[in-house]
Amino acid sequence: MGYWPARTAATLVLLVSVGGTSFAAPAAVRADGAPTTWSHCSAVSDVADPGGVRGLFVAGANQTNNPALAAAILNYLPSDPTICGANLVIPWSAIDGGPGASPQYDWSFLDQAAAPWEAAGKIVNLIVWGTDEKATQGVAGTPATPAYVLATTDTVSCTNDDAIPLYWDPGYQQPWRAFQAALVAHVTGDSNIGYIRFGLGTGGEDFPVDGFNQGACWQAWVAKGLTPARWLDVSLSQIDYEASLGADHPLNVSVNSFPGAPKLPGQVAAEAVKYGIGFGMQGMTATQIGFATSRPGVCYGDWCQLFQMWAGRVPLEIQPYSPTTPAGGGPTGALPPLLTYVISQARAQVIELYPQEWLVADDPKWPSYAQFHDDYAQALAQAASAVGGAG
Repeated sequence: MGYWPARTAATLVLLVSVGGTSFAAPAAVRADGAPTTWSHCSAVSDVADPGGVRGLFVAGANQTNNPALAAAILNYLPSDPTICGANLVIPWSAIDGGPGASPQYDWSFLDQAAAPWEAAGKIVNLIVWGTDEKATQGVAGTPATPAYVLATTDTVSCTNDDAIPLYWDPGYQQPWRAFQAALVAHVTGDSNIGYIRFGLGTGGEDFPVDGFNQGACWQAWVAKGLTPARWLDVSLSQIDYEASLGADHPLNVSVNSFPGAPKLPGQVAAEAVKYGIGFGMQGMTATQIGFATSRPGVCYGDWCQLFQMWAGRVPLEIQPYSPTTPAGGGPTGALPPLLTYVISQARAQVIELYPQEWLVADDPKWPSYAQFHDDYAQALAQAASAVGGAG
């Protein structure tokens, strides 16, 4: 499988058109070898792609508590040709009504969230949460963990109003895995679904909860039995379980740092690769890019070295830490240089961007549209032509 060579932004423009002529790309192929129907997601032969999902995706497309922002997303983004699809956050509690409900699993939340994207011909990726990273990120109005599970398992409360269950407690792990099996069965054969990322820990990531490693919160988790060895076991056993489900859609996990366990991200990545499961990092910033180019040993979760090690073996995914700042600055920086780096150097094939990036390019009412529309529209078009989009 070929590797993605380093390129300049100018070279990327040539992938969009040459002499005004657009070039059709070969059909994409799923990780299981079956052809997809993603006619809007280009497949180019020189990206470090072992098969499966690729393209630009709207991160947290349904994860906003701002009605105006939600309306702008649905007004402008489903029709944008640079978008391969949308990442939908699926809280466990939005589906699972508990063993007393009939049926126990009600899929209407997923179906309704996916409907506008599927109607526009877009792929839908599922980011499945067993717990909330923090209370303000709730999607369905209640904690991601079902109430019946919280009532029967030990919990820790230290960083927000939500009680977080002990991930290794059977009262959490058994119903969580039963739900995962039910979801995989529910979407089997659904060509509208791209990949699935079950959280190894909180949200779609691989740590217990935001701020767990700080002060009294860390002490509370340690008092309940959290150690680096235990968390490694939680992470690896979850990957092993996902692999056993026989999903006909690609799977993806996140790599994260863990205090006292510098090798844990590499062990998680290696376990995923063993099964052909992709992995990614959800905190790309201008600072992280600087580390990767000058101090790779301090990259968060060792992502920069892991990406170089496994490029071309499994799909590599990147999400910025926060929406970019068109004028530069802020934690993440501006979009164009970030995209150029993650494609040409990090060799990511799955790029999850916040909705605001496309609103800068598409929404004339967006505050930074007038000044940065052209820059963002061009950067998105170039990236989409490289990893999947308009073609």
